[in-house]
Amino acid sequence: HGRKIITQYYDDGYKPQNAVANTKRLVEQDKVFAILSSQGTGAVMVTVKYVLRNGGVFLIPT
Repeated sequence: HGRKIITQYYDDGYKPQNAVANTKRLVEQDKVFAILSSQGTGAVMVTVKYVLRNGGVFLIPT
């Protein structure tokens, strides 16, 4: 799509509620089009649903 890849990071302190707030910030304010997975099952479970509902791409490294 001709987009530049820029790394943007917000620390969630390994807390799911912070991961959700950071994800909303990335999607709504920073207007990112893809997110690389958070660390920790709790953070992933709550953020992946939000990203996909809002038309984003959620990448999970394996």
